[in-house]
This record gives sequence, C-alpha cells and structure tokens, in this order.
Amino acid sequence: MQTITLGESSLECSRLAYGCWRVTGVITHPPIDDEHEKRGHDAITAAYEAGYTMFDLADIYSEGLVEEVFGRSLKGVPGMRDNIVVTTKCGIRQKGDPDKDSPHRYDLSRDHIIHSCEASLKRMDIDCIDLYLLHRPDYLMEQEEIAKAFDELKQAGKVR
Repeated sequence: MQTITLGESSLECSRLAYGCWRVTGVITHPPIDDEHEKRGHDAITAAYEAGYTMFDLADIYSEGLVEEVFGRSLKGVPGMRDNIVVTTKCGIRQKGDPDKDSPHRYDLSRDHIIHSCEASLKRMDIDCIDLYLLHRPDYLMEQEEIAKAFDELKQAGKVR
C-alpha cells in the first residue's frame, strides 16, 4: 500500500485510512458479546496486515466502545502501536451527556475537547493520540479557545 507523510509533520501512514466506525457491529453502546469483539479485532488486525497504518476513530462511535475494542486490539498485536497513526475525533456530545436531559449537540469548548481527549486515551489505553481532529468544525466556533485546547494537549504530550 502507498504511504504518505501527513502535511509537514513526521507522521507517515498508509494513503488510505481504515475507518473503524462499524467494527463493533453496533451503533449504540450495549455490551457486545465475544463474537462481536472478535469480529472487531479480526477486522482491525486484517486491515493492519493488509497495510493500513492509519486508523480513523471517534469518541462517539458506539459511544466510545469502538475506541475500547481498538485499544484491546492494539494490545493483541505486538508492535502494532509503534507502526500506526491513531486518528480520533472530538466535538460531539451524545444525548444524555453530561446529564439525562442533555440533547445531542456539538461542543467545541476547551473543556470538552480536553475531557474528550483524556477519555479517548483511557479507552484505548494509550499515552498519545497521533492525529486529533474536530469531528464537525463550525465556522462560528471560538478558534482561539480551540487552539488553546489543542496547544495544551500537545504540550502535555497527549497529542502529537
């Protein structure tokens, strides 16, 4: 598979990204059974063995379950973490977050970006996200607040 360098960074990855949205076989977050866990792991492993080195995730995919399954897959394939670019996204809150009456909405606040990053790191059980993106950028967003959040995450070593 062809590889590329991402912009002016030192990150090299496959030209194609493997989208992980449906690897759990569920959209919401009910507990998944062993069969769905195995299918997710097998799909991620097969993509890696086929040459994919960029994996695309998001904190909202299956309400975080996709990141959990992906993290367990990383642990199950020796050396995989060192050879891939982990991409995940933030900026959308699910209905019921943070309380039961909260609607589904976009949230590009500094606090939410930082909280989402820390939660993604925990779910995947990794130290650093290689490429961290806003899921749905908005032209009316507070650009300085967002830049500050990303700078803080980078300086803390949580994103590249």
